[in-house]
Amino acid sequence: MPRLDTPGVEPLEVLAAVAISELASDIERLVYHHSGQDIAPATIHELNRCFRVLKRACLFFCGENHGLVWDPPTGRFEKKGKRE
Repeated sequence: MPRLDTPGVEPLEVLAAVAISELASDIERLVYHHSGQDIAPATIHELNRCFRVLKRACLFFCGENHGLVWDPPTGRFEKKGKRE
């Protein structure tokens, strides 16, 4: 159950959820939709890290109705499965 759907949520918590959601949306727009044009790779890397945290917060507050569509790269390589 999303946090904002539970009874007794404080107005300040709602404002914080809205601010987190807007920040995540802005990062998604900058890095994903605009391909991070004219931004240093180190900054893109940090924005990806921030977005991963913000997206988890959006899931906590809003559930699946958060509106974010992008999953940033983790920068980790996945191991290949064994060949059969």
